[in-house]
Amino acid sequence: MTKNILLIYTGGTIGMVYSNTEKCLVASDIKQIIENIPLDALDINLSIYSFEKPIDSGNMNYHHWQEIAENIYKDYQSYDGFIVLHGTDTMAYTTSALSYMLQGINKPIVFTGSQLPIGSLASDAHTNLLDAFKIATLEDKNNIPLFKEVVLCFHRKVFRGNRITKSDTQNFDGFHSYNCPILAHIGTEININYNEIHNNSKKENEPSNIKLSKINNSNIAIIKVFPNMPKSSLEWIITSKEIKGVILETYGSGNITTESWFTEKLKLLIQKETLIINKTQCNKGYVSMGNYQTSTALKQIGVISAVDMTFEACVTKLMHIISQNLDYKKSIDLFKQCISKEYTLLTKE
Repeated sequence: MTKNILLIYTGGTIGMVYSNTEKCLVASDIKQIIENIPLDALDINLSIYSFEKPIDSGNMNYHHWQEIAENIYKDYQSYDGFIVLHGTDTMAYTTSALSYMLQGINKPIVFTGSQLPIGSLASDAHTNLLDAFKIATLEDKNNIPLFKEVVLCFHRKVFRGNRITKSDTQNFDGFHSYNCPILAHIGTEININYNEIHNNSKKENEPSNIKLSKINNSNIAIIKVFPNMPKSSLEWIITSKEIKGVILETYGSGNITTESWFTEKLKLLIQKETLIINKTQCNKGYVSMGNYQTSTALKQIGVISAVDMTFEACVTKLMHIISQNLDYKKSIDLFKQCISKEYTLLTKE
């Protein structure tokens, strides 16, 4: 059966061209990408939405996330799947953000991009793009979509969108999912991780209850702890009237210095009803406050564990929560909830 697919083009390396004037790659329109899609070979009806001015993903912000989410939401019933072309640098932020902004989906939202422009010799763009179409139209024997969430299709792999991190700037294998199994490998056949898919999917023929929520507040701060960090490094956050949430990037399984000044300053933030999230600096593994003396104080004063979330998923989840204008306790409770499989439930404290 012919599938109706909406392709959303935001920009990114996949559609870039070399500018002789600026002597570098710059964002371009979607024309050359369309020329490289073998529409005759794909059993699809393709519709296209492009940003009015395609961007390098380094310029991506929550207004763009809203634009992508709103376009999927308003035409959700008209399409069988969605493909979003996006730059790789901030891809993990956007895939994470959309996993929170679009709840109740039962169709695939497939992100992809490339490490080289589609017009370059030996670019990875063609494979990534065709694989994205395969995943966006893939069904089970009952004609039910196999992927009912936000995913990334890249270098012949399918990842859960809110569990990825860009891990390589040079090689085609540009993304990693350190704490979540890959959903599928694409080769001569598509090898599906059915246990992971089954755990995340709605039942067959279950109707969609898609809901759109917003992210319009980015007043958060990042504190990456390091040896001998000065006391002044927290002062601007404590005195700020705008900061609503802080991500504390800690050592190992969630540890910090035991020097009292650090904990005391965190207490001041919590007294101001600032959400403080404990996110390990390690890519693999999870936060387990209380295992060591150097994290016990954080647990006692009310710091919230990010469990094994990626940094990108943590940032966008915190933005999503403060955008809802909830009271402090409800905000804490919502952050602790696993909204879109953004962390591993088995490791939750």
